Order: sequence, then C-alpha cells, then structure tokens
Amino acid sequence: MYGKRIEHAWLVFDHWRDNKFDATLISTIVVMNTVALTLISLASCFAYLAYYHINIMTKISPKAVYLQNKLLLALCVQAAVPSVLVYIPYLLSMNIPLFCVPMTFIHNISAPVTAFFPTWDAVVMILLIPDYRRGLAG
Repeated sequence: MYGKRIEHAWLVFDHWRDNKFDATLISTIVVMNTVALTLISLASCFAYLAYYHINIMTKISPKAVYLQNKLLLALCVQAAVPSVLVYIPYLLSMNIPLFCVPMTFIHNISAPVTAFFPTWDAVVMILLIPDYRRGLAG
C-alpha cells in the first residue's frame, strides 16, 4: 500500500506511518487492550470468589465441596485455554509493533495458535473430566 515490501512479518497495525504516530490506531489498541485485560481480570476475580464461597459453605457435605472444587478447576482451566491461546497472542501481536520491536515469531505463530484453541479446549476437558475420558474410550 505504501510502496514498501515487508518480507519477514505480517503487519497488523502501521503505528508509525511515515514516521508519524497514528493516534486513531493507538486509541483502538488502548480500547481493545482494556477490553481484553478487563475480561481476564473479571474471570480471575469470579473464579477466586467462587472458590472462596465453595470452601466456606457449611451446609454441604465434604464430598460436594470436593466435586464443586473439581468442577471449578475444570472451568478455570477451560477459561485459561482461550486466555493463553487467544488473548495473549492478540495482546502481543497488537502491542509489539507499537514499540518497533521486530518479533516475527509471535506474528507467525499467532494465527495457528488461535486456530487450534477449540481443539485444545476439548483436549483439556477430556483430560480433566473422567466421564469424558471414559466416553471417549468407550
């Protein structure tokens, strides 16, 4: 588009177009970073609150507490999969070009890692929940 050929990486945002800072792109990145980090923070906060309230319950049996904690662990791991495979590559891919750091490795693995996240999500659940493992084996 600008008469320049980029051979070693794909360019997500051209932050420094003609060596000038593009405020529109930066505001977009700030909004998207805020959304991503807010979602990760809220999920972490809710997981902690669920764990806390499960363990202070006095009207349920220890076995029910164990099962609830096991399900909460599975839910947390299932929530961590998109965080690790989608949000973190997204944050790196969007923010690294801002600092003019050549990180072609991050850009090259972002798309495949994001594409494989549904598969890893299913694998994690099969590994964590014995009923799913038995169903797969049967």
